[in-house]
Amino acid sequence: MNNKIGGKSFKFSSTPFEYKKPPKVLPHNKKDCEFLLSIIFSHFLIFNKIRISKIEVNEDDSNGKPDIKMIISGKEKGVQLTKFSLNEPLRRINTAERIIDELIDLILQIKKIPKLINISIYPPKTENNFLPSGNLKIKKKLAKFIADSIEKNTDKIYGNKSETVFLKIDQQELLKIVSNITLNPIPKNHKSLFRGKENIFINYEFDTHQFDEEDLQNEIKRIIKTKERGKSEILLIWGERFELLYQDEKIVPKLIEKFKNSSFENIFFLTLFDRQDIFLNSWKIYKIK
Repeated sequence: MNNKIGGKSFKFSSTPFEYKKPPKVLPHNKKDCEFLLSIIFSHFLIFNKIRISKIEVNEDDSNGKPDIKMIISGKEKGVQLTKFSLNEPLRRINTAERIIDELIDLILQIKKIPKLINISIYPPKTENNFLPSGNLKIKKKLAKFIADSIEKNTDKIYGNKSETVFLKIDQQELLKIVSNITLNPIPKNHKSLFRGKENIFINYEFDTHQFDEEDLQNEIKRIIKTKERGKSEILLIWGERFELLYQDEKIVPKLIEKFKNSSFENIFFLTLFDRQDIFLNSWKIYKIK
């Protein structure tokens, strides 16, 4: 993959807290979600000393009509909302999670693991590395290699010193999909933040934390195609920051460039974390036009 944007790895580690996805905040219902996002947007305007006297969901938002009606500084303005999504990284993350679940089940079929263990799997550092999503034979080989390695290194992993074990991979078939594997003991009274179950927790360090320039440009083109020449004065583009791979500040210049001649009077880009624990402190709003 060329022209990648990103580079930040979302790594987990052993902590006293159990791996658990935090509850989401944004409503599933489209209109409820848009109303909440418009409330956040209104806070931004108020902080910038712009008076807001009405926020109302537009029940008929068909044919380019506003999703939200707001009275801003005494004038009614229509607001269109659209989500900025990067599909390829999300697809790869979901695939990696599915493979982790499959590997854990395959390992457990071979051996029950007596104590907690973190397993980090690193794919080859090549341009064309891939996820073996459909190859059950090679996944079974990988599971057996991991199970056998845990058996051979039980004293190192679970002994008094509890050291990290770096596995040497000498099977050519496995080297096509894995460059390194580490086995990490989890300290007493701690729980893993990796994905897992029944004492096995796996971090598949696949390249899910970068996205392609083409993916970015295609999403901008989609927004222009579907939202331009609408019947609103304001366009509010929003994105979930984890789904954007923490790269919102690198997306902003692209939006400014592509929307400089937009039919909208004003365009804003709102990013946030859709998770209950940090939602209120995560908002960022950038003025695009």
